[in-house]
Amino acid sequence: MITYHPRAKTNIHIRRLIKESHESHYVLAQRFNLNPKTILKWKHRSNLQDKPYGAKIHHFTLNEWEQKIVVKVRKHLKHNLDDLVLILKPYIPKINRGSCYRVLVKHQINKLPLPFKDQGKGKFSYYLPGFLHLDLAYLPLLSKSYKRRYLQAAVDRVTKIVFLMVVNGKTQKEAIRFLQFVIKFYSYHIHRILTDNGKEYGKDFTKECQRYGIKHKKTKVKHPWTNGMAEITIQQIKKATIWQTFYQSYQQMEQDLTLWQNDYNLTRKLKSLKYLTPYQKMVEYYQSLTLKKQKSRFKKKPRELLITTPLYRGT
Repeated sequence: MITYHPRAKTNIHIRRLIKESHESHYVLAQRFNLNPKTILKWKHRSNLQDKPYGAKIHHFTLNEWEQKIVVKVRKHLKHNLDDLVLILKPYIPKINRGSCYRVLVKHQINKLPLPFKDQGKGKFSYYLPGFLHLDLAYLPLLSKSYKRRYLQAAVDRVTKIVFLMVVNGKTQKEAIRFLQFVIKFYSYHIHRILTDNGKEYGKDFTKECQRYGIKHKKTKVKHPWTNGMAEITIQQIKKATIWQTFYQSYQQMEQDLTLWQNDYNLTRKLKSLKYLTPYQKMVEYYQSLTLKKQKSRFKKKPRELLITTPLYRGT
């Protein structure tokens, strides 16, 4: 197949006539309505096809090692471009949307397949709702407080439903208490939990997960981006609350966090959910099940999530 330059004014047939003609280049230029320089070019060119256009050497902002990280994270998490840049920014400071996208195009992974569903079956192909990402974040130390508080966050991989809770310390005891609130909050059964390697998610926390029939998995050492979904959620929470508002008390902060949680779960339409809210995604999944599976996978009906669950205030 012959490919022409987008602005080419001649084809192979005209170029062959030019090359084989014994007339002057001025006569040929008038006959074919071309520039005389174009006539001279095709008279002296041995090959009648256009040369490849564009840069001969492609330069990438990211080196080979950084490109491998981008490819690995993309294939593992399957996040969109913006989320991918947000996750990798702390580890590759010079990355931006353009450099990241060029790497994806180079490795032919710039287009993602349909997530979670088998073609034609309408079922989740990887995990059912109930796969949670957990993470912990520092809250600012307020002027009238002598003890720092922490924010625990849980987000479902499939439905994207978020649960937040303010805790007193970075301990396994507080993490276990958070787990108990998580199990009560979600309408469906939790079957997997993914956390980082923090001390709050130690052996006691794993045993508590096993007691509820939950499989606890941790990210690999020096692979924090594996839990990127929870990290992105915490970044969004901070941008909307503690990075914008100067709080006088933790009670005021907790009220804003509760409002953000309810707004996100009930009214925020997400592109990754085909512009459904997390609550609508859960209802859609619930309605797609048979009556028997509804009873086995759900502890309560989805509409009970509409009842606001306040954040726990540590004492």
